[in-house]
Amino acid sequence: MIEQWIKWEPIKELSSTYYVDLVIDSKKEFKIILSEEKNPQKKIHIIFENSVYAYRNTYESFRQNTIHILKKQYGESFYINWTFFKITNSSYLSWLAEESYGITNELNFTHFSIIAANEIIDIIAGYEPRIELV
Repeated sequence: MIEQWIKWEPIKELSSTYYVDLVIDSKKEFKIILSEEKNPQKKIHIIFENSVYAYRNTYESFRQNTIHILKKQYGESFYINWTFFKITNSSYLSWLAEESYGITNELNFTHFSIIAANEIIDIIAGYEPRIELV
């Protein structure tokens, strides 16, 4: 099946493009701090309390195949003018299912993806994160 990327708007009044400032992975939480591209003083905190099941953080230049697929399937403005996505039919979730001998198939996970100006972060969680504007 082909991955389906869906624009995710966790809160209203978000900017279109952000930079990743910090990723914190602790037993207490998984937190991503982003700054607006046009106004770096404005930040958003994405907080997954109780951590997450899996994530990958990749420099944007090393995800060219993903960018190419998104451009072909949705057009360039789809990912250039937005940062937050949910993915269904996720190849990342399929890989986790294979690696876990199917354990993840029995759980209700969501694949979140953040396409920032400098990095792409994929997160697998069983719940929605808390969002804070700072």
